[in-house]
Amino acid sequence: MIVPNRARRPARRHLCRPRAAALALALLAAGATGCTREFFREWADQDVTEAVFEKSRDPRWRMDTFTKEPPQLARFAQPYDPDRPPAPPDDYPTESLSPTPQWPIHRLLVPVEGTGYLDMIRSWQRQPMSAPGIPATVPVAEPRASEPVPTGPLPAAGGAGAEGPATGPPPPVEPPPPPTEGRTPFPAASRSNSGPKAAAMSPILVAIPGPPPAGGRAATAAAPSRNDPRTRDPGVRQVGFQATDNPRPGAAAAGAQPGPAPVGPAPPEAGVSPGQGEGQREPIRGRAAVGGDQPTPGAGDASQRNLLLPTEPMPGISPLERAQVKEETGSLIDLLVPASEPFDDASAAGLPRGTRPYVINPEQAMTLALINSRPYQYQLEQVYLASLNVTLQRFNFEPQFYAGMGPLTGPAGVGIPQPNPTNQYVYRTNSAPGGGVSNLQLGTVAGVGKLFSNGVRLLTGFANQTVFNFNGSNGTQPSVQSTIPIAIVLPLLRGGGRAVTLEGLTQAERSLLYQIRAFARFRQEFVANVIAQAQAITNPGTGDPVVGYLNVMQQLQQIENDRLNIKAFEQLLIFYREQVAGNVGIGQQQVDQLQIQLETFRLSLITDLISYRNLVDSYKIQLGLPPDLPVVFDRSLLDPFRGVFVNVDRWSRRPDRQLNELPGIVDGLPDLQDVQIDGYPLLKVVINNLGGKDFEGRDVAIEDTTLLNSAYLAAERIGLESRLDLMSARAQLYDAWRQYAVLANALKGFLNFTITNQVYTPPTTTNPFGFFSQAKQFSGVMNAELPLIRVSERNNYIANQINYERQRRNLMLSEDQIKFQVRQDIRNLLQQAQSYDNFKKRYVLTIRAKDQTVEQLVAPAQVAAAGASNNAATQTINLTNFQATILNLQNTLIQTWVFYLTQRITLFRDLGIMPLDEWEAFHELIPPKFGTAGAAPVGAPGPRPAAGGAPGAAAARPPGRRAA
Repeated sequence: MIVPNRARRPARRHLCRPRAAALALALLAAGATGCTREFFREWADQDVTEAVFEKSRDPRWRMDTFTKEPPQLARFAQPYDPDRPPAPPDDYPTESLSPTPQWPIHRLLVPVEGTGYLDMIRSWQRQPMSAPGIPATVPVAEPRASEPVPTGPLPAAGGAGAEGPATGPPPPVEPPPPPTEGRTPFPAASRSNSGPKAAAMSPILVAIPGPPPAGGRAATAAAPSRNDPRTRDPGVRQVGFQATDNPRPGAAAAGAQPGPAPVGPAPPEAGVSPGQGEGQREPIRGRAAVGGDQPTPGAGDASQRNLLLPTEPMPGISPLERAQVKEETGSLIDLLVPASEPFDDASAAGLPRGTRPYVINPEQAMTLALINSRPYQYQLEQVYLASLNVTLQRFNFEPQFYAGMGPLTGPAGVGIPQPNPTNQYVYRTNSAPGGGVSNLQLGTVAGVGKLFSNGVRLLTGFANQTVFNFNGSNGTQPSVQSTIPIAIVLPLLRGGGRAVTLEGLTQAERSLLYQIRAFARFRQEFVANVIAQAQAITNPGTGDPVVGYLNVMQQLQQIENDRLNIKAFEQLLIFYREQVAGNVGIGQQQVDQLQIQLETFRLSLITDLISYRNLVDSYKIQLGLPPDLPVVFDRSLLDPFRGVFVNVDRWSRRPDRQLNELPGIVDGLPDLQDVQIDGYPLLKVVINNLGGKDFEGRDVAIEDTTLLNSAYLAAERIGLESRLDLMSARAQLYDAWRQYAVLANALKGFLNFTITNQVYTPPTTTNPFGFFSQAKQFSGVMNAELPLIRVSERNNYIANQINYERQRRNLMLSEDQIKFQVRQDIRNLLQQAQSYDNFKKRYVLTIRAKDQTVEQLVAPAQVAAAGASNNAATQTINLTNFQATILNLQNTLIQTWVFYLTQRITLFRDLGIMPLDEWEAFHELIPPKFGTAGAAPVGAPGPRPAAGGAPGAAAARPPGRRAA
């Protein structure tokens, strides 16, 4: 009876041991797998968010919200679980010719692409707005004093006739959604599509409070003082090697010229609310580049009248004869000034006939860019990645708990805990060396480690070793040994001290601040690049192009001008061919000359069309839109130019036209917004800097170099204190200096003391927690090493010396570059302002010359009586040249205006004073007379920025804002 029992006992052990082992393995596997992917992702998001907001409290680079997740309306939004997204489609040849270690449960047949932005665009199209690129009305130039402009119906820019009400194509219907072949659309969350509307805004005043220039307007009383430490970066004087010692405005040196004249409130103009206050811009309305603040030509200034408005355009001709000539030129003027025809923006963009595309205005383009821009998302992710290193370095100095069965990873900076019992099963036969063995060793460890800021490492915990000897007399009775180790490591030379221990954390924290500043700088550049091509970045990490809304508008308007010019030459060619048959002094040579000019302009139109279509597709990519999306862009920004061009054509058709009316009409072109730097209005400082003689032989005032240089120095000072990248450059020089101590520590030898105290359980007990106070083991270990093998460390130390000197020179270069940038920006700004004024005068003179040429060509008898040339060939060349010059000047005027706006934005960007909030910067930089669909009418008070925010309430912001 005993034998069967003894025989059954091993069988029970055989059955129970696998069950216990399986249970132990299951628990071990469950613990080893850890938490879910979602847990670690949310844990990282929480730590990163705390680090980012800690570093972004400064209002100069603040971030009100932060997340790396793209908006739900974005084209690249992720509709699936971010931790377990379905597998994208693979390339079949690549998959077939390589191993396939993973078999996804879910795989997409086509790439996924969000379509929420399309729903938002469609909702915009349902809002009331004019036809694509054609305004409901074209603004009429305001008549000047003593220069009445005839009233009457004004032809619309897209109208079919010369006179009559403004008409255009019917309102756009909602276009069909773009083809989604090869893409899987998904519904996006519904969001508000309302946004802040454009309002009449004053120009940005780059005002640093202080004593105003001599005779200048005092700064706002509520503004803080420049010496206020709250508004001053102390690094400018402490680390700024070339900080400008700029005298305060108004503190003129001996012999210095007086400051600019007092700047009073600008008179209210059309389209600007009179309640906007004294800070309004003073427009340049027909201001000549001679003398001081010159009045508008035709408004009573005799010198300007003599300059641009000769009283006798045809000397020797009586007024009655001139009137007769003007009557006889009526038919030819109708040929040379053809009526405007409807301009199809969709056709210009190369869309199929009959397409009704989406129409996007600047505000909507800005919204799309904030939602879909790949560079914007890339920069957000860069901030996130920089924050991850901070979370790791901070974790290294926190108490770190560990537990496991022979763990392989110990507390960071401390190492693997000792003792670390092993977990193994050993079986050896009796014939093997050492005899037969069959035992199971189970070791468990738990404890905590801590790294201190001075390099001291502390480790304590609990270790247990349980051994089952199955070859023994009682195999189920284990032997248990537990230990409580306490270990302290003190590095005294190499590896010790706060400078070395805290270097990783210090650099990670500072690098995160650099990245947040870089993101704030990117946000300023981002707004500038969406509006204009004020390119200072290359969209790192994406390769997206930088085009700008204004450049697209300029190229589109140039196409319309080309078509009107071609139509004028076509009709003029018909007229000349008829004159050849009538034998009136015009021969085939003149006809061929016109034909050559016509073919040249047709080729130019083809070139401009291709350039425009490429530009539109590039701008779509910049906004994050697919290039095949049927989109055109609203041209309301250029309505003032189109209105002036239409008014000039109206004037040319009138038989009772007077040359002195032209400056008043051309004065309807958009004004240039001034920039004030420390109280210096730039356009007033150098508006009269041409020098030399005018047309009447009078001296023209040369620029006031004293005031201009004061403006330069003020701009340099602002840039040195406001540029975020310069702040980071100064801090990076300090980073290089810190490496002296870090790398010098590596030149030392080792002198480490390790103190260990362990408490054991008695070997006779099976209680793992039965510690005996007398069972202790104390040890002290010293490691010492002479600094003999230090060639690599020596080289690193010398390399750091060179790197520090390079960093010093780089900081000097950064400061010099900022000074050069702001000086160059001011020069370019003033150049564009003077060029704009010059082109307006040339435009008036060319129209006048063309008008006189037409009169001489049609009325040779009267002109011959006055002694003028009546050669038909000469007049033909003059006429074609003047017509071509008018086209070039129209394009150049728009181009110069765009260049001025771009340079103005560039100046704000290089000074570092552009508003950080994207929408606040947008409404400050966009021309204030622009109105979007549903916005308040021009001239009505619009939403003003709240304290520290963009115009309008937060709920009124367009969707897609990732960082305020």
